[in-house]
Amino acid sequence: MPFFYSITCLILIKNKIKGFGKKGKKKKETKDQTKKDMKKDQGKDGVTDVDRKRHREIFEEIKKELQKPEKKNNTFSKFYKSKTRRAKLLEKKYQKRLKKGIKLKISFGTLEKEKKDQDIDFRVKIAPNNIDEEFPANNNGKGGGKGIKSPEKLLEDFKKKFKEELKKDYKGAVQVFGGVTRREVKNKYRPIFDKAEPKKKKKVVVITWTIDESDPYWVKHRASLSSAREKEKIFGKLTGENSGKNLGLGLEAEMRTLPTDISQVEFARVIDSLNKDTNIGAVIVQSPPPKGLENIVKKLNPKKDLDALSGDKDKRMFKYPATSEGIVRIVEPFAEAGKKIVVLGGGGFIGEGVITMLREKGVEPHIIDPRVVDDSGYQGKDLALMKKYDIIISTVGKEGLIKGKDLKGDHTLIVDTGFVPLENVDKLTSKNVKGDVDPTAKSKTKFVTPVPGGTGPVEMAVLMERVAKLFGIEVPSWKVEADNIESKEDGARLKLKVVFDK
Repeated sequence: MPFFYSITCLILIKNKIKGFGKKGKKKKETKDQTKKDMKKDQGKDGVTDVDRKRHREIFEEIKKELQKPEKKNNTFSKFYKSKTRRAKLLEKKYQKRLKKGIKLKISFGTLEKEKKDQDIDFRVKIAPNNIDEEFPANNNGKGGGKGIKSPEKLLEDFKKKFKEELKKDYKGAVQVFGGVTRREVKNKYRPIFDKAEPKKKKKVVVITWTIDESDPYWVKHRASLSSAREKEKIFGKLTGENSGKNLGLGLEAEMRTLPTDISQVEFARVIDSLNKDTNIGAVIVQSPPPKGLENIVKKLNPKKDLDALSGDKDKRMFKYPATSEGIVRIVEPFAEAGKKIVVLGGGGFIGEGVITMLREKGVEPHIIDPRVVDDSGYQGKDLALMKKYDIIISTVGKEGLIKGKDLKGDHTLIVDTGFVPLENVDKLTSKNVKGDVDPTAKSKTKFVTPVPGGTGPVEMAVLMERVAKLFGIEVPSWKVEADNIESKEDGARLKLKVVFDK
């Protein structure tokens, strides 16, 4: 019995071993066949069907990433910078996932090239392979970040629809109005101010000057009076004859009109009183003050300074006049892709602020101002030099200064901050107020800010944001973006849409 049992066990063990051998042989044959199949699938480039499938997946993943909509980049330059930076990161990320010898390349055009049609065309190439394809940055096929278009692109589209509109009063120039900007900022901020703690909502005082028509400065003082009234409105709940009207942020706003012949001693007392009054949180002194009072204005408490007037530059919250900041915000949508900018009146209070802000944004403007001498010793006063520049900013305040004869035929934008009253009347309109731009110049530019109604409302929107910051009330910052061009009775108008930070 034991003998037969031993023989049976040996036979079973032998068969088992034999079976293992067959399985090992079969496994080896399968592996060899797989290698043959893979070799058969390979093209001359050595890439298999499995590789090709993986490469296609990688391409689709890259495309999906680069076509994700941008949330915060509201200018094409920022959109371009964000997308191209992401493309470089994706290139590094996916290159690590490819086999040795396989190269991934994501290419795109320069900012100047892509800006022409507000699109970024990405080209993804995986070599050696059959992947070499292009696609636009946005999945709507238009690019530009949520459909953002430059003002010039909007104008091109508008001309196709309304060829006759640009032959009206402004003779080809689309008017860039700021009223929508002021209204949208006020509507956004007012509910926030209503909910703010009462102790934060202090009084705002705006100082302006009486009008003496025998004084050579009366025109400027009349202009500053008009500006002071607008400021009172945007800060109000108003006092005086307009008491109870909540036109602005719902603060207590007071406009104090001082005589132009006020003495230095008396004015110094006014400034000292404003500085010490704890119920007053913000002060604006309208420019220009009467001669001899300039240095006293600088004694204003920097913690109450809304308009960069205080002489203590280190302690004041704002470095530039609100007008300067408003101008730069208007210019930004137009100033992409290396537009050349010139500032007339760059030696003045407003002009200096504009120049400094532009430089901080990486733009070096030219200056035309008899008061300014450049590094080469040239004293800028030749207005004909404006022909060299795409964007002209005038901060002079001289009626009809910019004439058609000094311009070329295709400037992008003229920003007119001039506000010259022709008469001392209560209501100032486009009929009795003129700007720095002569009517002959308006056919030489694509866009122009009108007077009144152009830069002024944007300045008011800037002041609303500033008073919130000064009072410690948290509000979202904002910028303007070219939205669309509308047909109006007096010509075409560009709407500037307000985009708030989240």
